[in-house]
Amino acid sequence: MRLIHLALLVLLSMLLISCKPVLLENQQATATTYEALSMTEAMQAAEHGALALCAVDVSEGPDAYAANICSVSSRLACQLISEEIANSWQELVSGFSSEKMACTFSTSRLLEEGEQYGMPVQSWRVLLKGIQGFSANEIDQEYWLQTAEEDGHWKFNRLLSNGEISFYLELQKLEEEGLEGEAK
Repeated sequence: MRLIHLALLVLLSMLLISCKPVLLENQQATATTYEALSMTEAMQAAEHGALALCAVDVSEGPDAYAANICSVSSRLACQLISEEIANSWQELVSGFSSEKMACTFSTSRLLEEGEQYGMPVQSWRVLLKGIQGFSANEIDQEYWLQTAEEDGHWKFNRLLSNGEISFYLELQKLEEEGLEGEAK
């Protein structure tokens, strides 16, 4: 019996020694690192979503275009975008100035973070440069979109509505006016 007590005491001692308290500084550093990685992934999701929306090859057809967008999208976004492309493909391609269009990344800006339908979401403004199939006055391409964290990964979720875009433009205008007022 003493041998069992001694063995339990040794085992308990080993467990207590290996269970060191985690310092608050270490917890904060881990949380900060996680947040920075999450922000980077959300930004990349916004940029990849915009690039996928811009990359059109009419000869490949609507299914290929939808598949390209779906590869960087949430399940809901994939479903909605696929249906929209299928329903309006002819109208969509009639607005293109070329059979093949492509962009490259320029800049992105986080507009807002929040939660929607139980998922973390972020609104982004992504600027691209048209590198193929754009006329001189169409080179600057602007995408206002939302990313969402789905299954632990950030993905393109949807385009922002005209009302949301107007709201963010008004906020930007107020910020600029506030900065001009401070400079005087």
